Amino acid sequence: MGDSLASFEVCPNCKQDYQNNVAYELAKAQVNFVEREFAGDQHAFLYTNALTCRLVVLDVKNENDRCEGEEVISKMLSTFEAMKHTAQHRSHLLHPDATKAFEGHANANIATFYHKIGSDDSLQKA
Repeated sequence: MGDSLASFEVCPNCKQDYQNNVAYELAKAQVNFVEREFAGDQHAFLYTNALTCRLVVLDVKNENDRCEGEEVISKMLSTFEAMKHTAQHRSHLLHPDATKAFEGHANANIATFYHKIGSDDSLQKA
């Protein structure tokens, strides 16, 4: 993630990650900011990173957060699919395995989300 968005995750004064409700609200604000200011396929890495940050702070015990998590996952997966098919995306890669590593990290967070839910259906998705 670019340094310009680090302030959504790390306190600029003490250099520690935000915790609890602050992290929750700032992750939501980060997604909103990226959707508003960095729309477009050329910002797909930034967008999926913001979505991943949001996904990891959602509380699966909360019905609204579970529903939001499903929406976030859907956006992540569709963005990854679009990234795989755009020549512009491929030309921006510094290393050929960058997309696989980034997608793998996101998929691990998706699996963790479903694992935390713990239902048979969610465990199959994980």
